[in-house]
Amino acid sequence: MALPLEGIKIVDMTQIVMGPTCTRNLADQGADVIKVEPFQGDDYRNRYTSSRLASHNLSRPFLTLNRNKRSIVVDLSKRNGRDVVYRLALSADVMVVSLRLMAAKRLLLDYATLGKMNPRLVYASISGYGRRGPDANLPAYDMALQARSGIASTSKNSDGAPIPSAILIADTSGAMFLSYAIMVALWERERTGYGQEVQMSLLSQALAMQDLDLVMVEGEPSDISSDAPRGATFYYRCSDDRYLSVITVTDRQWSALCDVIGLEHLVVDERFTSFDKRRTMAQEVFELLSGVFGTRPRDEWLRLLRGAEVPSSPVAYREEVFDDVQVVANEMFVRQYHPDLGKVTMVNVPFTFIGSEESRFRWPAPGLGQHTDEVLSELGYSQSDIAQLRREHIVG
Repeated sequence: MALPLEGIKIVDMTQIVMGPTCTRNLADQGADVIKVEPFQGDDYRNRYTSSRLASHNLSRPFLTLNRNKRSIVVDLSKRNGRDVVYRLALSADVMVVSLRLMAAKRLLLDYATLGKMNPRLVYASISGYGRRGPDANLPAYDMALQARSGIASTSKNSDGAPIPSAILIADTSGAMFLSYAIMVALWERERTGYGQEVQMSLLSQALAMQDLDLVMVEGEPSDISSDAPRGATFYYRCSDDRYLSVITVTDRQWSALCDVIGLEHLVVDERFTSFDKRRTMAQEVFELLSGVFGTRPRDEWLRLLRGAEVPSSPVAYREEVFDDVQVVANEMFVRQYHPDLGKVTMVNVPFTFIGSEESRFRWPAPGLGQHTDEVLSELGYSQSDIAQLRREHIVG
């Protein structure tokens, strides 16, 4: 059975995390993604690597973000190099670009140029802060976007200083939004026959992923912080120094929780008789519950809470998730074979199409320029043409 996006050709002119994650999402569903790299390669080839991986010009992040893709090396500063990209654009369905707008215009790789060549092209451009305004051309990285969007202010240490998230929130969520936007543009092309430019900024999507919180704080200081309890919903330390999360959204859950931990009198305490009251008195609730949870080990509390249908979960260390019974039962990790590295662990695609057994892991991340000759031949270049381009250091 064919994968859903088989037959869709995507030119990936992005590096690091967000753009490659977006195109990886589409490649996993069968799209033919051609990654255009400079001679030194995507910067992530040589970050967070090891001596074994570095000898192959690879890193664990690069392996994860660039599976199912083909790699060609092109010098975009040279006219003949841009001609290669023009040929790619003529036959592509989608082009994903993270060049800043001024650079794209200078290199004639903007939508105004490429859209004229191929009116069916969906051109997805990524910016940091949007295409208008005084900061439109600033460089953008995940940590800067967490800061600018207000995300960083929600996680603080005891001194009130912001703590960077351990995950790349803006980049990874941005990739999901952009994948979605590209699919919408492709569907619209089915109706109109024309492609279009899709613009998305990291700042706009960092705000979008906070929409529920932001609409509650407009015009007033925010008290939403990841280190502050939210009623009874929070993380609690148990007697074995392990933590568990407890969630009480409804009054029934609150009542069941109080029964389990032996604080039944709190159910009728007027300070705590609604969700909003418990949220207002969040610190008091947290202190009352913390004293109880500290008397037994985590797994004992989990057994009691789940028996009473109180939503709860162990706080796992990252190295523990590989052996989680639910993770194993649902095959949330897979092992992909790499010809030079053997089996490499990957996080599986997070959704399945019931009835389809087709693997989303078709081939591992490519070597630098591994498919240059193959792709150029598909574009109509002869072997002598390719040899000349290599002599001139236009492709690699």
